[in-house]
Amino acid sequence: MRIARSIKEVEPAPGGRTLAIGNFDGVHLGHRRIVEAAVARAREAGEEATVITFEPHPRAVLRPQAPREMLTTFEDKAEQFRHLGVDLVLCLTFDAAFAAQSPQGFVEGVLVPVNARDVYVGANYRFGHDRAGDAATLAALGAHYGFAVHPQSFFTRDGRRVSSSRVREALKAGDVAEARALLGRPYCLKGQVVAGANRGRDLGFPTANLKIPEELVPANGVYAARVAVSEPGEEPEGRDAWYDAAVYVGTRPTFAEAERLIEVHLLDTRREIYDHRIRIEFADRVRAEMAFANRDALAAQIRRDVERARALLAP
Repeated sequence: MRIARSIKEVEPAPGGRTLAIGNFDGVHLGHRRIVEAAVARAREAGEEATVITFEPHPRAVLRPQAPREMLTTFEDKAEQFRHLGVDLVLCLTFDAAFAAQSPQGFVEGVLVPVNARDVYVGANYRFGHDRAGDAATLAALGAHYGFAVHPQSFFTRDGRRVSSSRVREALKAGDVAEARALLGRPYCLKGQVVAGANRGRDLGFPTANLKIPEELVPANGVYAARVAVSEPGEEPEGRDAWYDAAVYVGTRPTFAEAERLIEVHLLDTRREIYDHRIRIEFADRVRAEMAFANRDALAAQIRRDVERARALLAP
């Protein structure tokens, strides 16, 4: 799979190009339906399957004061697109000038130059200045400029539409199992292991401290998770060593410390992973954040948490 950062980097497609367009934050099951439909059409037509997406997320430009709460970095989105069979990702810079384009300006400036022939979007797709255009607008413009538009119906779970907002709601509630069901895979965070205060080691449960990443972090509490550990200087990927883990997200109320952190305790191994990059895949929640009367009470609870995490992760 190739990644292009401008239209100039996209090779000509004389026969036309099949596209899926969207922000695709999280690449949840609804997004996958759109991308998979585009990939299937491209394979049928003998064309490249292309995704057009944007960086930064439009929310960061249009609502800079609002929390970003992104579910995926661009790199994580690209990884998911690759798994879905996409051949080319065109990632366009979303800035104030891009946001000011009219719907027709977007079509003339982006879709016509890449020779769009079939365009796949979600049923609620909006584009152009002030979100003036929708799927019907795009279809009307496509009739004029020579491409077909294929809006994809909503993907639902439990009678509700699967959306990035719904994934965020689940994560903010600590329901990582629900987030996994909506995404079609475990919610994950990647980051660098940094030096900590060694409180976990002092309590008999050594932990690796992860710097809080840009993406949305689940609600404070203890989680059962699977953790991939890379070699120093490398990104964590599926081929790396995987471990079961109990992961704590939150502050340290027992010690009256307010800084939010992520602490990872690898089960059944003493591997030293300081300065490594790791990938955390959240499986289930063990409990919410709690304060304890003393260190002994906290240590006793951690022992219970570890056993509960081990049970949740058992085959």
